[in-house]
Amino acid sequence: MPFLNSVKIWDDVLNPSLDDKTAPSLGSVYLNDEDKIYVDCTEFFKRTLITRDMIEALENIVNVFTGKGGNKILLLNSLFGGGKTHTLLTIYHAFKCPEALLNANVENEEIRRRLENVIKGIEKSRKIRLVVIDGHLDMVAPGPDHPFNVPVNFSVKTIWGMIAYQLGLYEKMRDRDEQLIAPRADTLVQLLGEEPVLILMDEIAYYLVLYKRAGNQTLRDYGTQITLFLEVLAQAINMAPKSVLVLSIPISVSGNVISVEDSYRDNESDIRGLYKVVSRVASRQLTPVSSSNIASILKVRIFENILVNAAKSISNELYNIYSREEYKQFFGNDAYRLTQEVIETYPFHPTYITTLVEIVNNHEKLEKTRDAIRLTRKVVRKLYSEKSKAELIMPYHLDVEDNEFQGLLLSTSSYRGFISAIQTDIIGITRKCYDRVEKTECCNKPELAKIVAKTIFIKSFVYGDFNKNLRVYPTK
Repeated sequence: MPFLNSVKIWDDVLNPSLDDKTAPSLGSVYLNDEDKIYVDCTEFFKRTLITRDMIEALENIVNVFTGKGGNKILLLNSLFGGGKTHTLLTIYHAFKCPEALLNANVENEEIRRRLENVIKGIEKSRKIRLVVIDGHLDMVAPGPDHPFNVPVNFSVKTIWGMIAYQLGLYEKMRDRDEQLIAPRADTLVQLLGEEPVLILMDEIAYYLVLYKRAGNQTLRDYGTQITLFLEVLAQAINMAPKSVLVLSIPISVSGNVISVEDSYRDNESDIRGLYKVVSRVASRQLTPVSSSNIASILKVRIFENILVNAAKSISNELYNIYSREEYKQFFGNDAYRLTQEVIETYPFHPTYITTLVEIVNNHEKLEKTRDAIRLTRKVVRKLYSEKSKAELIMPYHLDVEDNEFQGLLLSTSSYRGFISAIQTDIIGITRKCYDRVEKTECCNKPELAKIVAKTIFIKSFVYGDFNKNLRVYPTK
C-alpha cells in the first residue's frame, strides 16, 4: 500500500514558502513575527520531539526555580543546524504556557512521565520573569549603532540595557547602558532579585563577532565590553538564588576537543574566548539533537499522523522477502533486525535516514537537522504532488534529476562537476535504453537501472571526487 495512504502530512509541509522557515529565530517568535506553527505554543509542541537532553534542561531549570539545586547556566553546544534554537524555543514555550507541553511528542513513556512532572513544577513556581536576547535582531539585541528606541524618550543601546528593560528595571541600568560600560556583578544580582528569572540567549556569538570586528573603534570597544559583560553575567547568575541562563554557542565538544563552526573559522579565537568565559562558572553542557533522533524528528515535523499498523505490515512484507534463501548473501541473519527498524522509521526506509544523515553531516554547506528537515519536506511534497505509489520513502527520492535538489546538493564548486555525470550516467543511459541505442543488460529494466544509479550516487557523492577518472572498473 502506498505510504501516502497511511499518513497525514502537515499542511505547512505542502507550502514551499515555509521551507526556509524550518528554523525560526528565537527573537522573531518572541516578537510574534513568525508563522503560527512556531508562535502558537500548542502548534509548536505538536511538531516538536522532546529529546533526552531537552527534558534534562527543563528539569534542571525547574529544580533551580523550586530551590532543589541544579546548574544555573546551560550551554547548548552544537554546530550549524544542531537543534540549539529549537531547544531554546522549547524552553521559551514551556515556561510561557506549560500546559501546551502535553501536546509534545516524546521518545518514550519515561520521558512522558518526566514531562508531566516538569509541567507540575513550572505551575508550582511563582511568576517567572522571562528575558530573550537574539543576536540577529536589533529589537531584542540592540547596539550603539542600532539602538532600540522606546516610545518614551529613551533608547536601549546594549544587551545589558535590554535585559534590564525586559525585566522592567531599565532605570537601574540606564547609566551603564548610555556609557556602553558593562555593569558589575553585584548590580546584576540586585537586578535579578530573588524570584525566578530565565534568560534565553541565541546567536550571541554572531553579535559578539559583529562588534569585535567592526570598523569603528567605538563599536570595537563595545565588543570588548560584551565579553566582559557575559563573564560578569555568568557570575551574577551563579550568585542569584533563582536565576538561569541558557545560551547557544556554535561549537561542539568531544572530550577535550573543541570544534568551532566553520562559519566562524576567521573568528575562532573570539568564539573560544566566549566559551571559556561562560563555562568558567559551574555550567552544564547539552547537545540538543543527535543523529539517532533524526528519524523521530522527521516523522514529527513532516507528518501529523502515521498509521502504526501500516508500519508493521510493510515490515512483515519486507521480512518475508529479506529472509528468503536467495537473499541470505545480502542480509544474512539480520533480516529480522533490519525489518524491525522499518517500524521505527516508517514511512522512511532506514537507509533513507542513514543516507540523509551522512549527507547533512558531511556536506560543506548543509546544516544538519535544519537541512534534513528542509530536504525531506521537498521529497514528501514531490511524492505527494506525483501521487506516488511508493510504499516507503527511499534514498533515491532525493531526486538528483530534479533541478531543485541539484540546486541544494550540487551548487557548490566541490560538487558542481557531478551534474554532468548525472546527465551522462543517469539520465543519458536511460534515454539511450529507450532509444535502443544501448544493448546492455540494464536496458531490460531501464527504470530499475536508473533507481540503482540514483541510489549509488546519492549515497556516495558527498565523499566523492568528480575530478578523478577511473579508466577500469575497480574489482578490489
